[in-house]
Amino acid sequence: FFFFQAEDGIRDDLVTGVRRVLFRSAEQKPLLLIFRASWCRYSGELSQRTLVDPRLVDLSRRSVCVIVDADRDAETCRTFGVKAFPTLVVLEPGGRERFRASGRPSADAVVEALEAALATARVAAGEDAVAR
Repeated sequence: FFFFQAEDGIRDDLVTGVRRVLFRSAEQKPLLLIFRASWCRYSGELSQRTLVDPRLVDLSRRSVCVIVDADRDAETCRTFGVKAFPTLVVLEPGGRERFRASGRPSADAVVEALEAALATARVAAGEDAVAR
């Protein structure tokens, strides 16, 4: 997984940054937001189990992936309505929310959401939504 993560001192409003990445992306890729907290055991399990699924790793190369650390960026969590950790959100190009899950989302559910968002991106780009 390749992730953009805000760093202390360089933080230019992460929500604005996420929107900039999403809306200015020439490729119009889906956005996978991962809201996690260091103290949350399930956040650690998500990183060690779900996110290492080979299908997700492959899909992450065709998506923009952002980790939001709740301990460092609680305001962004509030802005996105995150109330539990971990929470995964998949946004289609253009910003429409395609998927949201908290706790222990299955790799299958996240793969399905990212594949659907990628299909939407291909259609929006004028490409055929044919086999991957």
